[in-house]
Amino acid sequence: SVAACGDTGTFYAVAHLGGIWKSTDKGASFTEIDSTDRYNTGLDCSADATKVVLVLATTSYPLMSTDSGASFNEVTSVGTGQWTDACIDDSSSYTAVFLKVGSIVLYTGSDYTTHNPNTTYSAYRECAISSDASMIAVATYPTGYLWTTTDAGGTWNDRSPAGLQSYQAVAVGSSNHLAVGVYDGELYTSE
Repeated sequence: SVAACGDTGTFYAVAHLGGIWKSTDKGASFTEIDSTDRYNTGLDCSADATKVVLVLATTSYPLMSTDSGASFNEVTSVGTGQWTDACIDDSSSYTAVFLKVGSIVLYTGSDYTTHNPNTTYSAYRECAISSDASMIAVATYPTGYLWTTTDAGGTWNDRSPAGLQSYQAVAVGSSNHLAVGVYDGELYTSE
């Protein structure tokens, strides 16, 4: 996984097995900032590069840094799991999203809520969040649902663009436009 932090020129990267790497020169070079071998599955950073979230494939707690990657702490309040992805917004009172089968966890630093909008097809795999947390999008795999919320998880809407597909990636852009990548190479966008 690779996460680009806005237009700062900062990138964070992890391999499936390994530590955490950081570039502050637009990817020209990377420095290992944490050498702990982990089975990494999801990574994201805020646009200003100060907040980083990381989840692992092994049963564990999600990890978070609020000091530009100088230190990572376990987010113990949300419990353990075999996490599949993580994303974080850009606000100072941040929202982080952590995914695992059967749970979408919205974490605000002092509290969290757990959601499961579709109990039949809940293999949550990819997430994206707008910079101001006004939209959160979550895709399932291989069952192919795309769920969005614009009210911090109060209501989840099925926004699956072309029926059930094997969604591999999701992004939320300006004005909450969605882009969704599909396993067979198609790309769907909203509006």
